[in-house]
Amino acid sequence: MPYGRTLYDFDEKRDGRVCWYSTAQWATPLFRPLYLEFYEVIMCQGMKTGFEDIVCWPTCRGWNIRNLNGMTYLTGIVVTDEEASKREPIFREKMAPVIDDPLGFWEVYKAQLKQIYDDHIGFDVENASEIKLGYYFYECWFASGKMQEIHIALAGIYMAMISFFQTICADLAGIVPSDPRFGKLMSGFDTMLFRANKGLADLASRAIDLGLQDLFNTLKPEEVLSALEESDTGRKWLREFQAYLEVYGTRGVRMQDFTTTWLEKPSLAIPDIKRMMAVGGVHAPDMVREDLAKEREETAKEVLALVPSEQRDWFEKLMRFAQASNFWIEDHAVYGDYYSYYLARRAALALGKSYAHRGVLDDPEDIFFLHHNEVVFPSLQVRHIVPDLRPLVKSRKEEWEALAKAEHPIFIGDISQLQELLVKDPMLAIGAAMPIAKPEDVGADVVGATGAPGVVEGIARVILSFDDLAQLQPGEILVTPFTAVPWTPSFTIIKGLVTDIGGNACHSTIVAREFGIPAVTGTQIGTQKIKTGDRIRVDGNLLRVYILERA
Repeated sequence: MPYGRTLYDFDEKRDGRVCWYSTAQWATPLFRPLYLEFYEVIMCQGMKTGFEDIVCWPTCRGWNIRNLNGMTYLTGIVVTDEEASKREPIFREKMAPVIDDPLGFWEVYKAQLKQIYDDHIGFDVENASEIKLGYYFYECWFASGKMQEIHIALAGIYMAMISFFQTICADLAGIVPSDPRFGKLMSGFDTMLFRANKGLADLASRAIDLGLQDLFNTLKPEEVLSALEESDTGRKWLREFQAYLEVYGTRGVRMQDFTTTWLEKPSLAIPDIKRMMAVGGVHAPDMVREDLAKEREETAKEVLALVPSEQRDWFEKLMRFAQASNFWIEDHAVYGDYYSYYLARRAALALGKSYAHRGVLDDPEDIFFLHHNEVVFPSLQVRHIVPDLRPLVKSRKEEWEALAKAEHPIFIGDISQLQELLVKDPMLAIGAAMPIAKPEDVGADVVGATGAPGVVEGIARVILSFDDLAQLQPGEILVTPFTAVPWTPSFTIIKGLVTDIGGNACHSTIVAREFGIPAVTGTQIGTQKIKTGDRIRVDGNLLRVYILERA
């Protein structure tokens, strides 16, 4: 019963009959109580709304969420074959206009997300009374829910895209999901994610041109910005940096949770800029995108030639639709996640500052160890009866820290149902795809589920947490449980990638393809078998990893 909540805790008797998949790629470190509540209630509702009202996916009604020892787990709400047959025509009707204009579909929702953000960001949290802050927090809480509803609505679209990979291509072109041609079909696209990182590369290049690299390399990140204020060239760079933050500054230190953003603490961006400086401010996707796009179109012609002529036009439309998912999957981080979490964090933190000033919290950040009703309740009380929240926060912090040390399995419940779950809920295949073979069957040390084409050899660096990315050195092969949007600048300096968790449309796979980095993702055991310093070969074509020499 983590953090005083029991409603969605995993119960072996009730929930053990189905298979549940860990959300470790989002929930590491463990969610703090306020975000855990948001995830289990608001996100879950958004998932179901997206699956049901926007796409009516035939075989799945969305996801249920459970919590075990602080880790969240998902399972698809699958339906009977009879019910699926009734939902199929509704799904086709809803999807027809999306397939005809997939990018136009996304632009409509993107405009809605931006409007929600614009409607709320103008509120003056610094000068508002506590009671107004309490109301504003609830407004942002539910606005964030609407953003997530739109975000998760895309899940149904992802599922159609995954279905293209898993069944349509296999049935009509004879190509299985592990075929390297899939990666080539999905490469060579620009997205908001890559534009954000291109901006970091430009700032890195600008710092080099202005002769500021020694300052960046010798000072700690939190010291760099104040040092830049002391010179004309430094202030010139800072103005460009501020312009960048006005567009991309809602980015947090991690993909999920109400964590500190770059707008609050600009020095958080400095390590990423330094990584870009280490390669001369070059943004790798820009260097290879033209070649990748050309290879994509050549592969598309090759694949289309395998499809029966009478179904070729329909197949191509679905293929273009699947390719458009690159934009949804990566753009949503900016317009859905970061906007959403920034609004909710901003409102909660303003209350946290006020409560710390009252003396009922030690630190404004402690507000995130409360539940949403506990966040607002003190703002409605007269000052002499406001509860002391510090003992409550202390006990929850201790529990959170203890649970963070526990082992969290990837799957719980009835694992034998996983394959059926992946068929009826292919959205899970984004992160839960199974390795194509057992390592011993193909003579490899590790085998993946998907990846990015190419073969590379090099020294492995095992990184288990975003906080440890500073250990990563240029030219190493990153071995990690997973990656998320904040990890993207690290792709600038690595030469290969191996992950435990992944699928055809996960962040690791998409970004590795766009950087032209060989990758093997979804290995399940990569971080267990490979050690830092090992010399390894990553074969993204065959989805195999070989340990050539132990450290």
